[in-house]
Amino acid sequence: MRVAIISDMHGNLHALKAVLEDIEDQEVDQILCGGDIVNKGPHPAECLQLIRELDIPSVMGNTDQDVLNEDEEIDRWVHSKLSADGLDFLRAMPQHFRLTPPNGRSPEDDLLLVHSTPRDCYDLLVCEPHPKPISPDDGMTIPTPEAEAIAMLDGAVANLIVYGHIHYSSFRVIKDQMVTSIGAVGLPLDGDQRAAYGIAEWNGMNWELQHYRVEYDVDQAIQAMLESDMPTKERVAAMLKAAQWVRF
Repeated sequence: MRVAIISDMHGNLHALKAVLEDIEDQEVDQILCGGDIVNKGPHPAECLQLIRELDIPSVMGNTDQDVLNEDEEIDRWVHSKLSADGLDFLRAMPQHFRLTPPNGRSPEDDLLLVHSTPRDCYDLLVCEPHPKPISPDDGMTIPTPEAEAIAMLDGAVANLIVYGHIHYSSFRVIKDQMVTSIGAVGLPLDGDQRAAYGIAEWNGMNWELQHYRVEYDVDQAIQAMLESDMPTKERVAAMLKAAQWVRF
């Protein structure tokens, strides 16, 4: 069983289309989505529509929840771009998605997909230090302490827990539980502009995750962003260009 996992599209339709085209050549059995579909990009409705048209199971991301909460200007902007039906789809997204492989046992053989952690989509779980930190004190240069990481897993049991949220790939074993993050489709922040996704393959005993990168026209995506009326577009465009966090 081969499962493609995408996450963190962030309204970047150019990157999402490129990744979905690449996945078509990978002979996967299913595609799963780790959330953060719509916020911080110029094409929130179009990205959401693609996910829905392909009937891709999706979990709630923190910025998806932000759109529903309408806390900040950009959240309200994205909210205004989505239809009532689209907003209902966001509200209905679960916090996690569990997949049992053929002839596998649940929960010990499962692939468990979350946006950040099984406990909360806003958690910040650092398995390995960020490859492109802003500064030594940005909170992502030191792995999360073991006790705190265990609390974030909230007792979840699976063969492999996969998450997005931090926009780079990493791996860690936390109290015998394998946990891995995948990079971002629409807003990579590891110094590599290429869109990122993963494919998890069940080998009969374990899920093995392979990371993929896909080239696409980043300049065109940036141009679409700057031509939109999206709030904070200059900062997000700078992050997309640098493929790393940018402070303003």
